[in-house]
Amino acid sequence: MSIPKTYSYIRYLAAKKTIDDRSLNHAVRKSLQANLATLNLAEPLKILELGSGIGTMIERFFSWELLSDGHYLCVDIDQDSIEHSKKRIVQWVSAQGWDPPSFEGESLCVDHDRGRIKITFQCADASQFVLDQSFAGKWDLIVANAFMDLIDLTSFIPVLVRLARPGGLLYLTLNFDGITSFLPVIDEVLDAQIERLYHQSMDRRSVDGQPSGDSQTGRKLLTLLPASGVDLLAAGASDWVVHPKDGTYVDDEAYFLHFIINTVAQELEGHTQLDPTSFQAWVNQRHNQIESSNLVYIAHQLDLLGRVQT
Repeated sequence: MSIPKTYSYIRYLAAKKTIDDRSLNHAVRKSLQANLATLNLAEPLKILELGSGIGTMIERFFSWELLSDGHYLCVDIDQDSIEHSKKRIVQWVSAQGWDPPSFEGESLCVDHDRGRIKITFQCADASQFVLDQSFAGKWDLIVANAFMDLIDLTSFIPVLVRLARPGGLLYLTLNFDGITSFLPVIDEVLDAQIERLYHQSMDRRSVDGQPSGDSQTGRKLLTLLPASGVDLLAAGASDWVVHPKDGTYVDDEAYFLHFIINTVAQELEGHTQLDPTSFQAWVNQRHNQIESSNLVYIAHQLDLLGRVQT
């Protein structure tokens, strides 16, 4: 592919699905499966996903045979992503040979060999959604994939925990944890400086004047969750590792890499600690490395599963 002139966030989310699929920690996922099976449910399973994007986690839950009868609420701030997720779910269900989903208002009802799942969508800022007391203590499972490193952990986690019912599960995946690597090295000093400043930009990010992000989210969750009444059941690495195979990148992963480089470029553009000419040359060289299938990208992340104390 050629270097993109414009970027689509929806295409980025779709491009990273194959990367997420191989990165999600298998042991944490197996623990999720085992603990879901032990939930003592008086009613159909209730699942809440925050930052649901284009619905790729729902696809995984169906593929992992985690869903039978229940209600799955998808919350995302971007209405375009929600509309795309509806279309994507319909297409995915059709590809399985299942009956087409039926509609109940804005909800999709999927009938499959294990039961019926009602999928509801809500366009909302998750930081505001979690404050809605009508949802408190309701959810058997709360899911957040590649999301927790975009919010202020200290204020968010206590209200997040209150949304789950006693004994409910939290499945928090792909939480960034402080290491970004682009290979091969162009300039050891410049590469290290760009990584450091990029991580600092995460730590200093704010939305509407409020903190929003942390470059060490993964490791901080290991202590913040227990401090908020969550027993850790499993934790493990879920690193993104993107590299060429047989001289090319699989699926649309080259686009994913271009998107990442563009994100770094936008985040650090005009930074007073970077020489603009050297930085732009670095950005151009990284894009060219993708075009020649030479770039390797690594991002260290953690998956966690917890149970809210009863």
